[in-house]
Amino acid sequence: MLACTAPALPAAEPLFNPVPLAEAPRAAGEMLDKEVAAERALAAGMPSVAAAIYEQLLTAEPDAATATFNRRVLALVTARLEAGRIEQASVDLARLKGPAGAAARLRAGLIAAQRGHLTAARAEFAALKPEELSATDRSWAFFLQGLVLEQDKETLKAEQAYDQAAEAAVNDWQRASFALARERVRLASGEVTESQANALRQNAERFQGRGVGYDFGRQYAVALNRLGRRDEAIAYLQRQLQALAPADRSVRDEYRLLLGVLAGPTDSAGRQALEAMLAESDDRGRMRAALRLLTEGSRAGASRGNFLTFIGRLIERGEPAHPILENLLLVRAEFALAAGQYDAVEQDAKDLLARFPGSELKPLALGQLAQAAWSLRRYRTAADYAARAQAEARDPELRARLGVIVAEAYYRAGDYRSAASAYAAAADAVPAGVEPGAILFQRVMSELQAERLTEAAALLTQLAGDRRFDALSRWQAEWNLARALQAAGRTEEAFQRVTALREQGGGESLAPGLRARMAWLQARLALEAGQPARALELAVSLPDNLKGVDERLRAEITSLSRLLSAEAKFRLDRPDEAVADLKALREGAGGAAADADAKTRSFLVEADHYASVGRVVEAQALLTRLVDEYPSDEYADDALYKAAANAERRGKDEYFEQAYLLLERLVRDYPKSDLVFYARLRQGDLLRRLNDFPRAQLIYESLINTSGGHEGVLAAQLALGATHRAQVAADPSHFESAVTIFERLRDLPSAPAELRIEAGYQLGDMYYQRAEKGDAAARRADIERVRAVWGPLVSTYLLAPDAPSLDGPRGRYWMARLLIRLSDLAEAEGRREESLEICRLILEKGLPGAGLARGRLATRGAAPAQ
Repeated sequence: MLACTAPALPAAEPLFNPVPLAEAPRAAGEMLDKEVAAERALAAGMPSVAAAIYEQLLTAEPDAATATFNRRVLALVTARLEAGRIEQASVDLARLKGPAGAAARLRAGLIAAQRGHLTAARAEFAALKPEELSATDRSWAFFLQGLVLEQDKETLKAEQAYDQAAEAAVNDWQRASFALARERVRLASGEVTESQANALRQNAERFQGRGVGYDFGRQYAVALNRLGRRDEAIAYLQRQLQALAPADRSVRDEYRLLLGVLAGPTDSAGRQALEAMLAESDDRGRMRAALRLLTEGSRAGASRGNFLTFIGRLIERGEPAHPILENLLLVRAEFALAAGQYDAVEQDAKDLLARFPGSELKPLALGQLAQAAWSLRRYRTAADYAARAQAEARDPELRARLGVIVAEAYYRAGDYRSAASAYAAAADAVPAGVEPGAILFQRVMSELQAERLTEAAALLTQLAGDRRFDALSRWQAEWNLARALQAAGRTEEAFQRVTALREQGGGESLAPGLRARMAWLQARLALEAGQPARALELAVSLPDNLKGVDERLRAEITSLSRLLSAEAKFRLDRPDEAVADLKALREGAGGAAADADAKTRSFLVEADHYASVGRVVEAQALLTRLVDEYPSDEYADDALYKAAANAERRGKDEYFEQAYLLLERLVRDYPKSDLVFYARLRQGDLLRRLNDFPRAQLIYESLINTSGGHEGVLAAQLALGATHRAQVAADPSHFESAVTIFERLRDLPSAPAELRIEAGYQLGDMYYQRAEKGDAAARRADIERVRAVWGPLVSTYLLAPDAPSLDGPRGRYWMARLLIRLSDLAEAEGRREESLEICRLILEKGLPGAGLARGRLATRGAAPAQ
């Protein structure tokens, strides 16, 4: 349900992984989609919703660049003005940073006018420079000029200014805003005495039924309001409406709109007047003004439901269609969007587009469809709608924002080639508030995600000459390129690239911060490229590259260089020196935040060394110490997981129980950790090792039921099958449960090959073991089942011309076990040559168990495969 606050915009997943020596990269479109949603809410007559979104943005980024912060404040003030919250608009305008520009003066003038302070409004208008205003603001400037001229009794010039405002307006919604603002100014401006009010009443009565009499009647109602007699003014207008002849449609509309503004849409008199005008008038401009007021007054509760029912009747009333049907459809779709009713959004927005293909509301309807698709995680569809909205939008700034949203939607959809092209286009028209470097970074990331590493490297080299590509964005891109090259087995290439960049001109062409970061990355890559001596040499020289670097970054790089030195010394078999370096790093003076990451990581580095040489007790103790001393550290959950692994390696039940408790601590204290699923999975495995199969079964079932979309859920299902199998001896009913799970996983096309092979092996082995215990008939049936399960696996994964490559150790292990069992079966049934052929197949495919296969071949005097 739409409340008085902003609709909950979908929280999209972070696009980029953290980068060392820098803040985590943020997607440029993360805030733009909210700004576009706020603009659309304002255009759809929901200024309070728009204001709430702008407040969210200001709160989320209080330290945003001054230009961005001020742009959002100005938009917030506009929303306050359109909602009629004049005093709050004034308070918000004071939040601007720096000197007031033309846009601020314009809003100050509008605030003054709607307060009735037209002298102040005149002064603000005289001081502003219209050429500095946006297209939307220029129309409001004409409107403010009209208000000032009207106050100066220059009626003809005032009407000309109002006409210019209407002509310059971006759409009919803005023209409706002018009508509402003009009524508010009339109600607020000027001083009135009782005698003047009486004279207006007398003239209205004297000329009743004539045009001038209606003017006096309107002025009398305004005068009563200025005298603080609002209820009398409302009652007077109601009586006048009842007395109007049916032919006086224009006067009726004017009185109803005045009554709606005066009483407000939440008052029954105001709401009834506005609804009557919306249902009966033929003046589209005033109908839109009435719709705006009713929309703003119907944001929650029963009023929302009643309003939607009312406009629903207008939408469905048949031919002739309602005069402002497109506006009604847009408003209803916006309410549905805020309530998360995405099917209704699609229905109304698509209806608007189909029935009004040339509507100026087309970009707004397309924007609604884009946001609905985004909320449903249908990013490719969102990109398509946002691209269409961009093509229809008249405002260059809105087009620029939509361009970034299109690119980000493609990126989230996994269409990285399209994302790269869209980011390239967005870089040519960067929207206000977005750093160009962020767009260029995301273009590089799109190429990396598309696995076009060579193209990404060339693009990075090209962008190095682009002044918009700031040092931090370039560092983030270089780091991600290096990691991508490493993941592709091209670590040496990554190292050589960074080395070449640093050696060009001695690295002096790089900004100090970037130069220092690149020096650290070169040392890091040297270590990961298997050159620990070179890495140590580079790490030791890192302090020489810190000239001109700010103090925080200097401290961070210094700490990380010491950590890197220790890692290199471990690789160079100098563990005592490395341990001494790590202890000195942890115990060193300072304790600045910049050193915290290196200090806590030092525990992990030292523990990894102990684990690698079998000193698991020391490794476990060091890891638990990290968690005890730094429970809030980002590595604490990882430390607990590794501590549990080291406890498990100790190989006794008491240590399995200890590992279980460490994992339980991870689940309890770090519920949002990515490791929670794997910790629970490992707990189930530990319980199986402790022969506590019922508890293990409960854990696996819980994981499967609560983590259906997790990438590890198939492993949990496989483990559950194994748990059922282990309980067959105690309860034979578990046999069918295990068979059902293994069959499904073996036949699941989306499952990895190694998992399907393991499931198939387990399934066949269950029948194999049962065959050994059954009578002759049951044995024959089960052996046939074994062949029916294992035979296709061998054909699919080993013998078929298009057999997938079994690169993973698990798949190769289980396939080898399967073949050895088939060899045993053939031998037991007297098919000696078939048994030997299976042994040759093991050798031919280079599978584990080669020694056993050779032994069997040798025992039987058979030659191995050629």
